[in-house]
Amino acid sequence: MTAVARLVGVSTASVSRWANSKSRPDSATCAALAQALDLRPEIVLAQAGHRQIDDDHEGRLLTEIHALEQSRLSAAAELAHAIAAIEQLRAELATLYHAQAERDRVQRIEQWSQRLVQRLWLDRPRSYGDAIRTAQALLVEAETTGALTWRPSIRRFVDVKVEPTS
Repeated sequence: MTAVARLVGVSTASVSRWANSKSRPDSATCAALAQALDLRPEIVLAQAGHRQIDDDHEGRLLTEIHALEQSRLSAAAELAHAIAAIEQLRAELATLYHAQAERDRVQRIEQWSQRLVQRLWLDRPRSYGDAIRTAQALLVEAETTGALTWRPSIRRFVDVKVEPTS
């Protein structure tokens, strides 16, 4: 026991406790014992009561780790596909939103043009100038209420000065 204690660098009392199964060496001491006695470390660790990982167990652990890594990569790929699908849906929604806004604008123009026709029919302007003034008044009303925004050509029409008829 004294020779083993010297080889490993521990006290003879420690070696005695190991021999009597009152304690066991730690894994670093087992490695030193294996080297001093020219044994494989797994054998010393197993004799000391440390859990030993055999080749089969290590292989199973590596297989599980590989499977987990593949699962993580698969989940990342699925997430990337989901993000791409969401971006595509966002683009489609933006297109639909703009299409709906355009439909709303066309509907407002149709409503105001119907009002213009009705007003012209009801007012029965006596002259071309009266009809233009009626149309201009309605267009100004539509613009000031915020119902419509006009293109420059309509703005020029609204700004045309028409001489009153006598």
